[in-house]
Amino acid sequence: AEAHRDLLALVKRQLTLGAAGVILETSHPLKLMSLMGSLPVRKAIYVPPPDEDARKHVIKQMLKGFLNDESMENLARLTQAYSLRNLTKLCDLIRNKMMLGLRSEQAIASALSEVPGDLTWEEVFECEKFVESFKGVVMGFISAVSSVEG
Repeated sequence: AEAHRDLLALVKRQLTLGAAGVILETSHPLKLMSLMGSLPVRKAIYVPPPDEDARKHVIKQMLKGFLNDESMENLARLTQAYSLRNLTKLCDLIRNKMMLGLRSEQAIASALSEVPGDLTWEEVFECEKFVESFKGVVMGFISAVSSVEG
């Protein structure tokens, strides 16, 4: 609760000092918007976690020449609970491990154990629910997570 008050105070202070905008990163958009409800938020842009197609695109851009298409497709499926930030960390680590001589399967398995997904299924569902009710600009892509095995 104290961290929330600190965040609200920080945002208010930046706006009072004349900031044109404030960028906040969260995996709890509903909580953040309810917290910021007392502020005169004119515009909000929400970038949801990457869906499978977006993850495939990022993986292909970062690991082209390191992994074959099948490995990249499998990696996109395995990273559903990853934010874009952790997905890029994972890809960097896989690339570095392969440059050190690990085979692709070993590099992927090792990197997945070192950089786990950073979103819980509850957070993924919260993000999906938020996107459905959001009254601002949604950027990026997200697919429904209605039949997730967990």
